[in-house]
Amino acid sequence: MNLSSSSILEMLAGLRDGTLKSSDIWNHFAHVSDELDPTLQAYNFRTKVQPNTQAGPFFGIPIAIKDVYSETGVPTTASSKMLANYVAPYESTATKRLKEAGIVSLGKVNCDEFAMGTTGENSGIRITKNPWDISRVPG
Repeated sequence: MNLSSSSILEMLAGLRDGTLKSSDIWNHFAHVSDELDPTLQAYNFRTKVQPNTQAGPFFGIPIAIKDVYSETGVPTTASSKMLANYVAPYESTATKRLKEAGIVSLGKVNCDEFAMGTTGENSGIRITKNPWDISRVPG
């Protein structure tokens, strides 16, 4: 199975029938993110915690969290230099519900500063590139 072109439903089917392990999926997307991020500049912070649960309808499916959602103990900058040293002391409702459903975070992705925009060009940290065409904005 080519994980990069698989749908979440296909990955979940592989997890359920035992042809995939959640760690395989996480490792694949962590590796792809490591390879592409120097060009795309998408991540403000990378999580290195692999899935350790098989609970929830989406157990083991990795996603990236926009850097405006707090995750307990994880840097949350809202893509602003002003919050460069802020580590969230609480979990946002959105990320709490995602994690309860079994989603695993690959890290925090860049956005316009304080999410005030749609293109990613107004980040206080870096300008993110579109993964399908780096000459275009991702938003």
